[in-house]
Amino acid sequence: MIKFVPASGAASRMFQKQLAVTVDSDNYDFNFISQKVAQGDEDYKAALEFFNKINHFAFFEKLKETIIDNGKNLKI
Repeated sequence: MIKFVPASGAASRMFQKQLAVTVDSDNYDFNFISQKVAQGDEDYKAALEFFNKINHFAFFEKLKETIIDNGKNLKI
C-alpha cells in the first residue's frame, strides 16, 4: 500500500476511515486487518470492505494495469 492523498475535502471525508487505518498501523496484512475487524474496529471494517469491493470502483482497471506494469500481482 502507498500513501493516498485525497484531492478534495469530499474525498477526504469519503475515505476518512480507510485513511485512519494508514495512520494507525504500518501492518496491512489481511489477517491483521481481519483481527481488528473481529475486535469491532469500524475503521478497519471500512478498510476491509473497501479492499473486498475494490474491483467495483471505476479506477480498478487502471489500478490493475499499473500494478501489473510494476511487476506485482493483484489477487482478487
